[in-house]
Amino acid sequence: MFDGAAAVDAIVEHRHKPVADDMLVGESSPALERYRTARAGLAELDLEREQKTHVALADLGPALSRFTARLRQAGEILQRRFGSDASDILNDAIEEAADIVKNEVSIAR
Repeated sequence: MFDGAAAVDAIVEHRHKPVADDMLVGESSPALERYRTARAGLAELDLEREQKTHVALADLGPALSRFTARLRQAGEILQRRFGSDASDILNDAIEEAADIVKNEVSIAR
């Protein structure tokens, strides 16, 4: 049997549930749709970070600097053992790789 009072109560309760972001509710407009799209994009980024499928570019810079510093230390060892030609080859490769990363992902060094 249909309980009309319960249906009305459920609709009223649903309409009065607090919304996390009041801007997500209301009549559709181009500005509201842009806002909703932006919020959805941020939610997707948060999910990707949580799932470890996304990394912020700002986080890569310091990590790459530490990485190349270790390689340059290896270059110094190569220079002592095999001369400056060996370390020059490694340093050139490091510079080329850094340029590729900078161009590919727009990280300023």
